[in-house]
Order: sequence, then C-alpha cells, then structure tokens
Amino acid sequence: MFETQRRDWRELRLAGDVRAGRRIRGEIRKMQWSFVKRSWAWLLSGVALGAGCTAAVLLVVHGSFARGLVVGAATVLVFGGLAVVVMQLTGSAPLGMGAQAEVWTASELRPLRRHGWRIANHLLLRFGDIDHLLVGRHGVLVIETKWSADIWSLESDRVNKALLQVQRNARDIRLWRPELRHGSPEVVRPALFLWGGTRSDVSKPDDVETINGVDVIYGLTAARRWREALTQRRGTPELSDDQVTAIWDAVKTNAHNLDQREQRAPTPPSIASIFMLAISTFLAATLAVLTCLYSFQAITPALARVTLVAAFAAIGLLARRWKPTRMIALGWLAGTGFTAAFALAVTLTG
Repeated sequence: MFETQRRDWRELRLAGDVRAGRRIRGEIRKMQWSFVKRSWAWLLSGVALGAGCTAAVLLVVHGSFARGLVVGAATVLVFGGLAVVVMQLTGSAPLGMGAQAEVWTASELRPLRRHGWRIANHLLLRFGDIDHLLVGRHGVLVIETKWSADIWSLESDRVNKALLQVQRNARDIRLWRPELRHGSPEVVRPALFLWGGTRSDVSKPDDVETINGVDVIYGLTAARRWREALTQRRGTPELSDDQVTAIWDAVKTNAHNLDQREQRAPTPPSIASIFMLAISTFLAATLAVLTCLYSFQAITPALARVTLVAAFAAIGLLARRWKPTRMIALGWLAGTGFTAAFALAVTLTG
C-alpha cells in the first residue's frame, strides 16, 4: 500500500507542494507584472532619477574604486526600493506569507501518508481552489489555510469568512463525486488551519476548536494534536478501497487537465527577471551618462556635441526596435537625454 502511495505521489507531484508553490508564485508574478506594466512610466522615472543622482555624485567622486562603489550602492538602493514598492503596492508580500503558511500546513499533513491518507494541494474545481485535500478510508477532509500578521480571534469576521469558504469547498467536493454525494454526512469534513500572530505574550490554543462543524486548528500544537487524533481514528471506514481509488483518480485527472491549461498559457516573468531587467536598464542609463560626459570633455564644439547626442539617441531608437532590448534602450535614451539637458543647462548658465 505504501509503495502505491509513493507512486501516486510521484504521479501527482504537481498537485502537491510543487503545485502549491508554482501556482502561488504564478499568481504573485501576474500581480506584480500587471502592476509594472500599468506603472512602467513611474517606475522608469524612478530609475532615471536614480541614474541622474548617481551621475551627479560621480561628477565629484574620483577613482575607479570609489566610482564603482557609488554605482553599486545606487543600484541596490534604487532597485531594492522599487522592488519593495512593487511588493507593497500590489499586496504580494502578504500573499507570499500566505503561500508559506500553506507550505506549513502541507508539512503537517505529509506524515498522514504513512497512515493511508492521500494528500493533494490546490485542487481547482469551481471559482476558487481548495488548498488541501485528504482522501482516505475514513472519508475526505477539505482544508483551508489562512495566515495573519496579527493575533487570530475566532470570533472575527475574517475567521467567519474563512469558515464559509471551507464549508463551500466541502459542499463542492461532496457534489463533485457520486461516491461522496450518496455517503453519510460525515464522509466529507472541513477543517481550517490558522497561522501567524507571532506575539510572544499571547498563547495559542493547544486544542482543536469546532465551529459550525469545522475543525479550527490554530498553531503548531493544535495541528499536531489534530493530526494524532486523525491517525487514531477508529470505527467503520466511510469509503471502500475502490471508492478511494476512484476519487484519487479523479483528483489526478483534475491535476493533469489543469497542468495542460497552465502549460498553454504564457508564463509571466518572475520578480527576479524584472529585477535583472531593471538593473540592466539602470546600468544602460548610467553608461549613457558617463559616455556622454567623457565625450563632451573630449569634444568642445557645440555642433559636434549635438551630433554626438543625436548619434547616441539613434542608437537607443534602433535598440528600441528589438523587443529584448526595448527597456534597456529606454534606459540608454533616458541617460542620454538627462546628460544633454544637464550640458545645455551648464552652457546657458555659463
């Protein structure tokens, strides 16, 4: 039996922890990339401002080591700050913690495989997804995970909404399979895992609370007691081996179909690739500023300087025609335009 479960786990790998991480990272990427596409002008202006400030500092800093230190520090500050802005304005930082909380729940559920339970994470049935699903001879458990930076109150509106959500998910699972529709009311049971609230002066309950038929597990101690009670469950099994196999096959089919749909959809760029593209854009702007400044020092006639600026702008415009270098070309054009404006201002003020 255990070898069969290990084989099922390999077959359903993308419906387990890997699927959970991939789906949530995909959601975060889509959210962040959508924000970047909507606000690219503001973000690029921040990069241009950082490049301009860096160029101004480089005018009074001498020595290759000191200049490299300034450029490195400015790169980290500008793009680190922009990354924080993107995470905060999109709300993806709490979403990332929610993903981590689901990993904690999955790690607490994983030992149940040794007791005959089969585990899947992120099953998509209707409008939302089911965080965790346990399938075994003693029934099906539908589990929702929530995370909060504050202390959880079991009487709060957020907990009530989570209870309604997991109850709705349990109803969807019951209606999904005929083996569950015609079983006893106890064949499908909802559970809610709560994580967070790290204040050390507030203790978390050690026991499981049952609210409106939902097991509410808050904290590590309650999670492990809930799991132990589940492994010691006795009595007549709710499902036969054939029914468990049929339900599990349906879960695998659902995961396979979802994988095919996701593979056909284009993958949005990760925050790491966005970060690297932003760094490249910043470095292109910095390089344009330094190239223009050193060229202006070597060329004194005004007409030659104007021709040089036009040539640099033409390079940027040509690079804009190629999609992979489009953003880098914007950085080059921004650096060229800033230096030309700076040189013009210096010339006019004498």
